[in-house]
Amino acid sequence: MSYSPSQIIPSSSTTTTATPHTTNPTTTTTPSTPYLSYLLIAFFDVQANYLTVLAFQYTTFNSITLFSSLAVPSSMIWSKILLQRKFTVKHVIAALVCIGGVFINVYGDIRQEEEEEKEGGGDDGGNGTIAPAAPALEYNDTTTTTITDIYNNNNENDATTTTNKRSMQQQFIGDLSAICGGILYGLNDVLAEKIVKYHNGCIEYLSYMGLFGTIVSIVQVLLVERMDVYNLLFSKREEEGEEEEEEECPTSQIGIFLMLFVITNVCFYGGSSYFLIVSSAPMLNLSFLTADFWSVVFVVVEEHFVPDVLFWVALVLIVCGVCLYEMSPSSSSLEVAVMDGD
Repeated sequence: MSYSPSQIIPSSSTTTTATPHTTNPTTTTTPSTPYLSYLLIAFFDVQANYLTVLAFQYTTFNSITLFSSLAVPSSMIWSKILLQRKFTVKHVIAALVCIGGVFINVYGDIRQEEEEEKEGGGDDGGNGTIAPAAPALEYNDTTTTTITDIYNNNNENDATTTTNKRSMQQQFIGDLSAICGGILYGLNDVLAEKIVKYHNGCIEYLSYMGLFGTIVSIVQVLLVERMDVYNLLFSKREEEGEEEEEEECPTSQIGIFLMLFVITNVCFYGGSSYFLIVSSAPMLNLSFLTADFWSVVFVVVEEHFVPDVLFWVALVLIVCGVCLYEMSPSSSSLEVAVMDGD
């Protein structure tokens, strides 16, 4: 049996109360939202995180940044479908301004990478030195050497073509994963908003999302990633094609990083849930676009690296877009029903 997104969470008209939850009076163990609904929402959330992280293995950070911003229009569309939220022209313009800031930021990164490649490049393709000319060949060896060179060049061309095709396929997989992840992020944020506002609040949502999210993650790891987890924790990690071994991250340090990642996500989900009580899913995703600023603060402090001027232009556009969106609050038919009921 399949479920449409509108069937995942019951309509607020079927609940005993229609007012948004500002407190969390959970006194019973039976959730106001069915268990199957929480299981499906947890599944969407796990897949959004999995696909976004998977994209880092196949494509560039710039592509992931661009495609992850699809969470903004995705949350607006799902809000229109599931919450009957009304958007004005100002909301659309604000979203476009924010996404335009993301494009400018990515363009600045690409331009900076190209300038670094030009500064470090040379006639030999990268080390800045000119290779010495090859010695002249004897006449008797010319024919044999020429045939051998042609054969070797053909093999090299075939290998290069195969590598390029494989690289394009991998990049396509990474881009598609980032696109699907961004769309699922938008959907999941809208579903979370509907639960925390019009059902039993944040405590129930976080509790059951943690429970079912853990179950889905464990099952998915056992089915898809069990060998990767084993190699990460127990096997000696060596990169093929390199004679010298790279520095390996100790298992204890990996455990610390994973623990910090979990703690960060706990804080992230808790803060996002309480934010959705007073705001909306589109506003939440627009605010996430300012996360690059904190990354740059870390880079400036830790690595003493000054970002390109386009980054500051992009940041100003994103902040202006967020302010413009917040100045024109959207209304949901569910909220209108609450006001009429009062």
